[in-house]
Amino acid sequence: MFGPFKGYYYRGCASFMRSHIGRSFTKYEITEIACKAYLRATSPSSIVAVFKKTGIHPLHSNAIEHEKLFPSEAFRVSTPIQKGNALKSDK
Repeated sequence: MFGPFKGYYYRGCASFMRSHIGRSFTKYEITEIACKAYLRATSPSSIVAVFKKTGIHPLHSNAIEHEKLFPSEAFRVSTPIQKGNALKSDK
């Protein structure tokens, strides 16, 4: 969703700059462009497309290679847990 948002926002800014040559953006114009981009990027069809791409909806268990689902090597090594000395209090 961030990729489409970035694209819509960029195109909105480019369109504004073509229409207002030599003029700076105000915070209100930036907000207007960002809101329009956000609404387009978060439309129901865009959200469904994101879930389809990942294989979550409809469920497609082979969308991501099985090997990529394994934890990294750092998590495969078991580290022994050492007991620490308990803090003693004089109370």
